[in-house]
Amino acid sequence: MVHSMRAHRAINVLGSSLSRMLGIWQHGFLLESLVLREIRVRYRRSVLGVVWTLLNPLMMMIIFTVVFSTLFAGSLQHFPVYFLTAFLSWQFFARATSEAMTALVRSAALFKRIAVPKYIFIVAVVCTDLINFLLALIPLAGLIILIGQPIRPTVLFLPISIVVLTAFTIGVSFFIATITVFFDDMTQFYAVVLQAGMYISAIFYPIDIVPQKFRILIALNPMYYCIQMVRLPIYNGQIPDALTLIAAVLSAVVALAVGGYVFARYSDRFIYYV
Repeated sequence: MVHSMRAHRAINVLGSSLSRMLGIWQHGFLLESLVLREIRVRYRRSVLGVVWTLLNPLMMMIIFTVVFSTLFAGSLQHFPVYFLTAFLSWQFFARATSEAMTALVRSAALFKRIAVPKYIFIVAVVCTDLINFLLALIPLAGLIILIGQPIRPTVLFLPISIVVLTAFTIGVSFFIATITVFFDDMTQFYAVVLQAGMYISAIFYPIDIVPQKFRILIALNPMYYCIQMVRLPIYNGQIPDALTLIAAVLSAVVALAVGGYVFARYSDRFIYYV
Protein backbone atom coordinates (compact mmCIF):
# COMPACT_ATOMS: atom_id res chain seq x y z
CA MET A 1 0.00 0.00 0.00
CA VAL A 2 2.81 2.40 0.95
CA HIS A 3 4.74 1.58 -2.24
CA SER A 4 1.60 2.12 -4.29
CA MET A 5 1.04 5.55 -2.75
CA ARG A 6 4.66 6.54 -3.35
CA ALA A 7 4.49 5.41 -6.97
CA HIS A 8 1.24 7.33 -7.47
CA ARG A 9 2.80 10.44 -5.95
CA ALA A 10 5.88 10.11 -8.16
CA ILE A 11 3.70 9.81 -11.26
CA ASN A 12 1.71 12.89 -10.24
CA VAL A 13 4.87 14.93 -9.66
CA LEU A 14 6.35 13.80 -12.97
CA GLY A 15 3.10 14.49 -14.82
CA SER A 16 2.90 17.95 -13.31
CA SER A 17 6.52 18.62 -14.26
CA LEU A 18 5.99 17.50 -17.86
CA SER A 19 2.82 19.58 -18.22
CA ARG A 20 4.71 22.67 -17.07
CA MET A 21 7.53 21.93 -19.49
CA LEU A 22 5.09 21.57 -22.38
CA GLY A 23 3.70 25.00 -21.49
CA ILE A 24 7.09 26.68 -21.57
CA TRP A 25 6.21 28.68 -24.67
CA GLN A 26 3.67 30.57 -22.58
CA HIS A 27 6.74 32.20 -21.10
CA GLY A 28 8.41 32.73 -24.46
CA PHE A 29 9.21 36.40 -23.83
CA LEU A 30 10.83 35.59 -20.49
CA LEU A 31 12.83 32.76 -22.05
CA GLU A 32 14.04 35.05 -24.83
CA SER A 33 15.05 37.72 -22.31
CA LEU A 34 16.96 35.20 -20.21
CA VAL A 35 18.80 33.82 -23.24
CA LEU A 36 19.81 37.33 -24.32
CA ARG A 37 20.95 38.03 -20.75
CA GLU A 38 23.06 34.87 -20.72
CA ILE A 39 24.71 35.84 -24.01
CA ARG A 40 25.46 39.38 -22.84
CA VAL A 41 26.90 38.23 -19.51
CA ARG A 42 28.96 35.47 -21.09
CA TYR A 43 30.66 37.75 -23.65
CA ARG A 44 30.51 41.04 -21.78
CA ARG A 45 34.29 41.39 -21.30
CA SER A 46 35.34 39.45 -24.37
CA VAL A 47 36.94 41.43 -27.18
CA LEU A 48 35.97 38.87 -29.84
CA GLY A 49 32.61 38.06 -28.23
CA VAL A 50 30.64 35.32 -29.90
CA VAL A 51 33.46 34.79 -32.41
CA TRP A 52 35.05 32.59 -29.72
CA THR A 53 32.20 30.16 -30.40
CA LEU A 54 33.75 29.62 -33.82
CA LEU A 55 37.43 29.91 -32.88
CA ASN A 56 37.46 27.58 -29.88
CA PRO A 57 36.51 24.36 -31.71
CA LEU A 58 38.83 25.25 -34.59
CA MET A 59 41.78 25.69 -32.23
CA MET A 60 40.96 22.42 -30.48
CA MET A 61 40.70 20.75 -33.89
CA ILE A 62 44.18 21.94 -34.84
CA ILE A 63 45.65 20.65 -31.56
CA PHE A 64 44.00 17.23 -31.76
CA THR A 65 44.71 16.91 -35.48
CA VAL A 66 48.43 17.51 -34.93
CA VAL A 67 48.51 15.03 -32.05
CA PHE A 68 46.24 12.24 -33.29
CA SER A 69 45.79 12.45 -37.07
CA THR A 70 49.05 10.59 -37.78
CA LEU A 71 48.28 8.00 -35.11
CA PHE A 72 44.88 7.20 -36.62
CA ALA A 73 45.73 7.96 -40.25
CA GLY A 74 45.19 4.34 -41.27
CA SER A 75 41.72 4.03 -39.78
CA LEU A 76 40.28 7.56 -40.01
CA GLN A 77 40.04 9.67 -43.12
CA HIS A 78 39.36 13.39 -42.75
CA PHE A 79 40.23 13.29 -39.05
CA PRO A 80 39.28 16.98 -38.43
CA VAL A 81 35.68 16.25 -39.48
CA TYR A 82 35.58 13.06 -37.42
CA PHE A 83 36.82 14.98 -34.38
CA LEU A 84 34.77 18.16 -34.75
CA THR A 85 31.41 16.42 -35.24
CA ALA A 86 31.89 14.75 -31.87
CA PHE A 87 33.71 17.56 -30.07
CA LEU A 88 31.09 20.18 -30.88
CA SER A 89 28.36 17.88 -29.58
CA TRP A 90 30.32 17.14 -26.43
CA GLN A 91 31.21 20.80 -25.89
CA PHE A 92 27.53 21.76 -26.12
CA PHE A 93 26.55 19.15 -23.53
CA ALA A 94 29.47 19.82 -21.17
CA ARG A 95 29.18 23.59 -21.23
CA ALA A 96 25.38 23.68 -20.98
CA THR A 97 25.22 21.30 -18.04
CA SER A 98 28.09 23.06 -16.27
CA GLU A 99 26.45 26.47 -16.68
CA ALA A 100 23.09 25.03 -15.59
CA MET A 101 24.60 23.90 -12.29
CA THR A 102 24.86 27.49 -11.04
CA ALA A 103 21.93 28.95 -12.99
CA LEU A 104 19.56 28.79 -10.03
CA VAL A 105 22.06 30.40 -7.66
CA ARG A 106 22.76 33.18 -10.15
CA SER A 107 19.04 33.79 -10.71
CA ALA A 108 17.93 33.49 -7.09
CA ALA A 109 17.38 37.23 -6.68
CA LEU A 110 14.91 37.15 -9.57
CA PHE A 111 12.74 34.17 -8.67
CA LYS A 112 12.68 35.23 -5.01
CA ARG A 113 10.96 38.46 -6.04
CA ILE A 114 8.85 37.34 -8.98
CA ALA A 115 6.68 34.24 -9.39
CA VAL A 116 8.32 32.60 -12.41
CA PRO A 117 8.81 28.90 -13.17
CA LYS A 118 12.27 27.99 -11.91
CA TYR A 119 12.90 25.46 -14.68
CA ILE A 120 12.98 28.25 -17.23
CA PHE A 121 16.40 29.38 -15.95
CA ILE A 122 17.82 25.95 -16.76
CA VAL A 123 16.19 25.86 -20.18
CA ALA A 124 17.53 29.36 -20.92
CA VAL A 125 21.11 28.25 -20.26
CA VAL A 126 20.73 25.20 -22.49
CA CYS A 127 19.15 27.30 -25.26
CA THR A 128 22.06 29.75 -25.07
CA ASP A 129 24.57 26.97 -25.59
CA LEU A 130 22.37 25.42 -28.27
CA ILE A 131 22.68 28.69 -30.22
CA ASN A 132 26.46 28.54 -29.80
CA PHE A 133 26.44 24.92 -30.97
CA LEU A 134 24.46 25.76 -34.10
CA LEU A 135 26.79 28.67 -34.87
CA ALA A 136 29.80 26.39 -34.46
CA LEU A 137 28.40 24.10 -37.17
CA ILE A 138 29.14 26.89 -39.69
CA PRO A 139 32.95 26.50 -39.61
CA LEU A 140 32.43 22.73 -39.60
CA ALA A 141 30.51 23.00 -42.87
CA GLY A 142 33.26 25.22 -44.28
CA LEU A 143 35.89 22.69 -43.24
CA ILE A 144 33.99 19.84 -44.90
CA ILE A 145 33.86 21.79 -48.15
CA LEU A 146 37.51 22.84 -47.85
CA ILE A 147 38.93 19.32 -47.46
CA GLY A 148 36.68 17.93 -50.17
CA GLN A 149 34.52 15.57 -48.13
CA PRO A 150 31.08 15.26 -49.74
CA ILE A 151 28.04 16.62 -47.92
CA ARG A 152 25.49 13.84 -48.18
CA PRO A 153 21.68 13.97 -47.99
CA THR A 154 21.86 12.29 -44.58
CA VAL A 155 22.62 15.71 -43.03
CA LEU A 156 18.86 16.30 -43.30
CA PHE A 157 18.59 13.93 -40.33
CA LEU A 158 20.56 16.36 -38.13
CA PRO A 159 17.54 18.24 -36.72
CA ILE A 160 16.37 14.99 -35.13
CA SER A 161 19.87 14.34 -33.78
CA ILE A 162 20.06 17.84 -32.30
CA VAL A 163 16.62 17.54 -30.67
CA VAL A 164 17.63 14.26 -29.00
CA LEU A 165 20.96 15.71 -27.83
CA THR A 166 19.23 18.83 -26.48
CA ALA A 167 16.58 16.81 -24.66
CA PHE A 168 19.26 14.69 -23.00
CA THR A 169 21.20 17.83 -22.03
CA ILE A 170 18.13 19.46 -20.48
CA GLY A 171 17.33 16.34 -18.47
CA VAL A 172 20.87 16.07 -17.08
CA SER A 173 20.87 19.83 -16.39
CA PHE A 174 17.70 19.55 -14.30
CA PHE A 175 19.20 16.76 -12.26
CA ILE A 176 22.62 18.24 -11.50
CA ALA A 177 21.24 21.77 -10.98
CA THR A 178 18.98 20.38 -8.27
CA ILE A 179 21.82 18.55 -6.54
CA THR A 180 24.10 21.59 -6.73
CA VAL A 181 21.57 23.74 -4.86
CA PHE A 182 21.99 21.48 -1.83
CA PHE A 183 25.61 20.37 -2.28
CA ASP A 184 28.18 22.94 -3.44
CA ASP A 185 30.80 20.22 -3.89
CA MET A 186 28.89 18.98 -6.92
CA THR A 187 30.67 21.53 -9.14
CA GLN A 188 34.10 20.03 -8.41
CA PHE A 189 32.85 16.47 -8.66
CA TYR A 190 31.07 17.10 -11.96
CA ALA A 191 34.22 18.58 -13.50
CA VAL A 192 35.94 15.24 -12.88
CA VAL A 193 32.95 13.36 -14.32
CA LEU A 194 33.08 15.48 -17.49
CA GLN A 195 36.79 14.88 -17.89
CA ALA A 196 36.30 11.13 -17.66
CA GLY A 197 33.20 11.26 -19.85
CA MET A 198 35.09 12.94 -22.67
CA TYR A 199 37.58 10.09 -22.84
CA ILE A 200 34.94 7.35 -22.89
CA SER A 201 32.84 8.99 -25.61
CA ALA A 202 35.13 8.07 -28.54
CA ILE A 203 35.49 11.70 -29.54
CA PHE A 204 39.02 11.65 -30.97
CA TYR A 205 39.70 7.95 -31.51
CA PRO A 206 37.91 5.13 -33.36
CA ILE A 207 36.15 2.66 -31.12
CA ASP A 208 37.86 -0.19 -32.98
CA ILE A 209 41.14 0.47 -31.18
CA VAL A 210 39.55 -0.01 -27.74
CA PRO A 211 40.13 -3.50 -26.27
CA GLN A 212 36.94 -5.52 -26.16
CA LYS A 213 36.92 -5.75 -22.37
CA PHE A 214 36.87 -1.95 -22.05
CA ARG A 215 34.21 -1.23 -24.66
CA ILE A 216 31.54 -1.79 -22.03
CA LEU A 217 32.51 1.63 -20.61
CA ILE A 218 31.65 3.24 -23.92
CA ALA A 219 28.53 1.13 -24.40
CA LEU A 220 27.18 2.29 -21.03
CA ASN A 221 27.86 5.95 -21.79
CA PRO A 222 24.67 7.59 -23.12
CA MET A 223 26.61 10.52 -24.56
CA TYR A 224 28.38 8.16 -26.94
CA TYR A 225 25.06 7.42 -28.67
CA CYS A 226 24.01 11.08 -28.67
CA ILE A 227 27.35 11.98 -30.28
CA GLN A 228 26.96 9.21 -32.84
CA MET A 229 23.56 10.64 -33.75
CA VAL A 230 25.38 13.77 -34.92
CA ARG A 231 28.54 12.15 -36.29
CA LEU A 232 27.02 9.41 -38.45
CA PRO A 233 24.95 11.66 -40.77
CA ILE A 234 27.85 14.10 -41.26
CA TYR A 235 31.01 12.00 -41.26
CA ASN A 236 29.78 8.56 -42.31
CA GLY A 237 26.90 9.70 -44.50
CA GLN A 238 24.61 7.27 -42.69
CA ILE A 239 21.33 7.46 -40.84
CA PRO A 240 21.97 6.24 -37.27
CA ASP A 241 21.39 2.51 -36.94
CA ALA A 242 18.53 1.16 -34.82
CA LEU A 243 20.71 0.48 -31.74
CA THR A 244 22.19 3.99 -31.74
CA LEU A 245 18.82 5.62 -32.35
CA ILE A 246 17.01 3.63 -29.66
CA ALA A 247 19.82 4.09 -27.12
CA ALA A 248 20.02 7.85 -27.73
CA VAL A 249 16.25 8.44 -27.64
CA LEU A 250 15.85 6.23 -24.57
CA SER A 251 18.67 8.09 -22.82
CA ALA A 252 17.01 11.43 -23.59
CA VAL A 253 13.60 10.25 -22.36
CA VAL A 254 15.03 8.78 -19.14
CA ALA A 255 17.14 11.89 -18.50
CA LEU A 256 14.12 14.17 -18.99
CA ALA A 257 11.90 11.98 -16.83
CA VAL A 258 14.37 11.57 -13.96
CA GLY A 259 15.72 15.12 -14.16
CA GLY A 260 12.24 16.60 -14.44
CA TYR A 261 10.96 14.55 -11.51
CA VAL A 262 13.89 15.41 -9.21
CA PHE A 263 13.69 19.10 -10.14
CA ALA A 264 9.93 19.26 -9.54
CA ARG A 265 10.21 17.24 -6.33
CA TYR A 266 12.65 19.65 -4.68
CA SER A 267 12.05 22.97 -6.46
CA ASP A 268 9.93 24.33 -3.59
CA ARG A 269 12.98 24.09 -1.30
CA PHE A 270 15.36 26.00 -3.57
CA ILE A 271 14.47 29.36 -2.07
CA TYR A 272 15.86 28.30 1.32
CA TYR A 273 19.28 27.27 -0.04
CA VAL A 274 20.19 29.86 -2.67
